[in-house]
Amino acid sequence: MDIIADLRLFEITWLLIICLASHAIGKTIIQWFTRLEMASRIEDALFCLALGFGCLSLITLFIGMIGGLYPWVFWTLLGGIISLYWRDKLKAVIVRDKSQESRISLPPLFISLLLAGILFPLLILVLVPTMTYDAMVYHLAVPARYIQAHCIHYIPYICFSNYSMNMEMLFTIGLLLGNDTLAKFIHLMFGLLSGAAIFSMSKRHFGQETAWLSLLIFFSIPLACFIMVQPFNDLGLVFYEIMAVYAFVNWTIKEQKEQKSWLFMSALMCGLAIGVKYTGGICAVILIIGVVWEGIRSCQGFRPMIINLSLLVIIPFILNLPWFIRSLVYTGNPVYPMLYPLFNSINWNDFNHMRYIHEMTAGYGPQVVWYLKPFVCIYQLSLDLKGKGAAVCPIFLLLLPGSILVRKTHRVFKLLSAYCLLFFFIWLYTSPVDRFLLPCMGILSIITGYIGYSLLQNKLWLKKIAFPLHQLVIIIIILCCLWNAYHLCRTIWANSYWKCIHKAAGQQLLKEQSPIADYYSTVTYINNNLPPDSKILFIGEARSYYCQRAVLVNSHLDTTVIVEIIRKSRDEHDVLKRLKQQGITHILYNQTGADWLSQRFDYFHWDNKSQQRIYQRFMTGHLTPIYQEKGVVLFRIGNLGRLKNS
Repeated sequence: MDIIADLRLFEITWLLIICLASHAIGKTIIQWFTRLEMASRIEDALFCLALGFGCLSLITLFIGMIGGLYPWVFWTLLGGIISLYWRDKLKAVIVRDKSQESRISLPPLFISLLLAGILFPLLILVLVPTMTYDAMVYHLAVPARYIQAHCIHYIPYICFSNYSMNMEMLFTIGLLLGNDTLAKFIHLMFGLLSGAAIFSMSKRHFGQETAWLSLLIFFSIPLACFIMVQPFNDLGLVFYEIMAVYAFVNWTIKEQKEQKSWLFMSALMCGLAIGVKYTGGICAVILIIGVVWEGIRSCQGFRPMIINLSLLVIIPFILNLPWFIRSLVYTGNPVYPMLYPLFNSINWNDFNHMRYIHEMTAGYGPQVVWYLKPFVCIYQLSLDLKGKGAAVCPIFLLLLPGSILVRKTHRVFKLLSAYCLLFFFIWLYTSPVDRFLLPCMGILSIITGYIGYSLLQNKLWLKKIAFPLHQLVIIIIILCCLWNAYHLCRTIWANSYWKCIHKAAGQQLLKEQSPIADYYSTVTYINNNLPPDSKILFIGEARSYYCQRAVLVNSHLDTTVIVEIIRKSRDEHDVLKRLKQQGITHILYNQTGADWLSQRFDYFHWDNKSQQRIYQRFMTGHLTPIYQEKGVVLFRIGNLGRLKNS
């Protein structure tokens, strides 16, 4: 059994079962509603999986709302879907036009080696236990809270829990059936599916050689590979936005009788993208502009254009309506915490709103004037190696200028280029956070792959420089991929992550790795020693993942719970009374976390010094420390006890 656990066979098996069930759901939808003509099996599989995962997320939302978050429910659900799929498999027609099917040949040797050099360390990094801040505050912490209660419920003081959460619903399934490793496998799978979508779209419109180069370029992006091994939602957004653009491009080149089906599919993908993250709306806005442009170009008339625009507006709205209703019922705001001035949102105020807007819009180049911002952003994304490292490898900067040398550019190339240009400027002047640019980088990989292949094939205006460019393209691609592979391997070696191949070593890493070790040791003490009915208030700590007891915690962008309680209290005795009324039995205090949160987010935002004095008297006079791990202390409220040092 230890060997099976170390090989992660349980997680891999459940991942395959989830994929099979999702494919079955998506296949059924395509057969019943869209009747699309697919160009290849991989294209068919991608759209089936995209629809299937989206539907599985919404099914999980419905099951959670009725209190059905139990493992046996999903054993039955997934098993039933797969059984029905195999029963009807012989009746299903995967690709209607068999003549258009094509086999995928093996890539060239150097591409195979480079991909293997990148994918192998990714598989090792997936096995590392979750230690990233966002995952422990939101992406995994919220599903874990739902599972503890066996239902989806309102979580106060964590604004992220009221977002659309399609990816987090899949993580909920992962945590129910396995653990955080399965959740990380799910996110890695979306990264691989994004690569497959890039390959398939590029192969359909530009050829297989361009497709392999595009795939290689995507996996040379350092930021994409880092996020791929974390339980985030970013690569779910990347996948759905690529699929939305994929379907849209197919719509622009198909005959009139099939156009509505592809546009319908593009609208579905836009809706599922918004269900992953609200920034998916950028893709929808750009495609709406594309529909208007296509209508003007083809002289469709006003009525067909309105119908097409309605698809891209109504379908995404309907797909996300359950999330909007949920947020409206819980908070009074359908897109909480955004649009705060228009809605009287619960547990939100002007200070939180300003802090939230600042955090979401803080990104690259905020210190320069608006017209210099594009250049500063491009530099910091691609060439700033002195800071935290380039988020995007410079292969794009090195190859994109080659587009002026290409003699005849494909119409799809122009569409994708226009999409990336619009996306970049919308991103730049709204939320210039590097992770939010990844969907654009996926499409840009196809553009760069097309340019690179054109240079390799000497399709240039200037024949004399063809041979030097041919050699340069190969060298650039190899160096960028080797640099990314080296960075991944160095991360594994420097942190001894290779030991996490053994599951027990991963748990030991949590106890030793800074800065999570102090927090994890304290939470382990809570899980092992406190009564099951305990409820812990976190102060100076926003990470609730790994804690198996009831907690009251606020995120770094929400109102601090203890501050809110003190605002309503007359003195420290009233504070103690209010805490007991909420069932709080213990307080976890993280001094290091409190200092960091105070410095960056004004965590203790007191209205006056009187509130601060009440807080100090309460912390020194009504709490008894029972466990301490460096800067993290666990207090019991009220009764005296003994402090235990680890």
